[in-house]
Amino acid sequence: MIKSSLVHIVFFLYLYTISYSFLPFSTTVMFGIFGLIWFILQWLTNNFELKAKKIILLILMFLVCIGSVSILSLSINNTSDIKFISYVPSQIAVLFASYFVVKVCRKVNYALNFQTIVSLLINVVFIQSIIVIVMFLSPEVKSFLLGLEDLTDKQLTRIKHLSRFRFYGIGSSKTFFAGIMNGYALILISIMIRKYSFTSKQMFILSVKFLLILLVGAMMARTTFIGALLAVIVLYFPNRFKFSIQNFSKKFKFTSLTFVLPIIIITVWLSFFQAIGDDTLILIKFGFEMFFSFMESGSFETASSNELLQAFKFPTDVKTYLIGDGYFFHPNLPGSYYMRTDVGYLRLIYYFGIFGLICYLSMQVVLIIKAYQLFSVDRYLYLFIVIYFLILNLKGFTDLLFIHSLFVMAYVLNNYKRKYVFKYNEINM
Repeated sequence: MIKSSLVHIVFFLYLYTISYSFLPFSTTVMFGIFGLIWFILQWLTNNFELKAKKIILLILMFLVCIGSVSILSLSINNTSDIKFISYVPSQIAVLFASYFVVKVCRKVNYALNFQTIVSLLINVVFIQSIIVIVMFLSPEVKSFLLGLEDLTDKQLTRIKHLSRFRFYGIGSSKTFFAGIMNGYALILISIMIRKYSFTSKQMFILSVKFLLILLVGAMMARTTFIGALLAVIVLYFPNRFKFSIQNFSKKFKFTSLTFVLPIIIITVWLSFFQAIGDDTLILIKFGFEMFFSFMESGSFETASSNELLQAFKFPTDVKTYLIGDGYFFHPNLPGSYYMRTDVGYLRLIYYFGIFGLICYLSMQVVLIIKAYQLFSVDRYLYLFIVIYFLILNLKGFTDLLFIHSLFVMAYVLNNYKRKYVFKYNEINM
């Protein structure tokens, strides 16, 4: 129990990097420092474990490419926005942080396999969802947890404003990033169901996790629905067009537990209890705005989707497409993005042009593919992670390196040597 709690806490602090007011660095940076020290000690004692060095070198090559094109863009445009120059050392810190996290798992005899990493990722997102609910029900707990974070007055004011109509988590689990994590966890649950067999009890637990992450996630960031839609597609996507009674039964059971039963329960509940708290109703309307809009006007239109369409402001200068303008943030409006656009692709083009965009996207996509291929996950499953990443960048700048570096480090440190006996069912699903 203690070992499991330790691993989950470490995973949580890594994935939802938190800047505590009483610590000099964020939790991820601190893990990066610990990982670097641990790595050096391993190297000095000739117990060097990074057998699959080509994978790490590949990531570093992409980072050097991104850093070089960033320097070129800033030099040509004579600007000083070092967003993607600082990105290189920050992601190297992430690599060492992921090394530290996976080493902790190994030290407490967790098997470094696909099931373990995915289960921990799902569990951590589920735990964040529970924390979000507790924070909503108890303003005192919310004030205490947010009070521990190193937040500026401007950030606290924004949180206070937005929390009137949406959920907030701790650490980086706020707005768009929350949607990224929630949607990713939903896809992983579907991949797990497609890849492994589960008992009825395990399927019920997975269904509860899926439902809670979906509902809470929608009220944190509606980006969660992108992951939910892809999760459903993953679940029912034909596997080489072969029909299996066992697979059909598994999918039907999961779908029933996740969607049908809650709908029945909610319908009955609403029939007998008409009064819903105003705060809860506001949250529901925010999270499910598109559905309310459809019932009222027959369109899935939302204020967020309309703003997104207006954010597609394409460059008019050929030079911008080639080498960018050297700006990620607006030079005259602190806290705003350059050209007032949230679209990830455009923000990258405006910063360092098409070539920089290709370098960045290539690194992310190659890392996704490598992370899943290393553990022999079928292409038709991890393809949806690639699609998820590409769709997310239509909404906002998305970086998934911190997630997939966990898979890479787990493979690198394990190197498929079965040194530990560990049953998947021992993980608290």
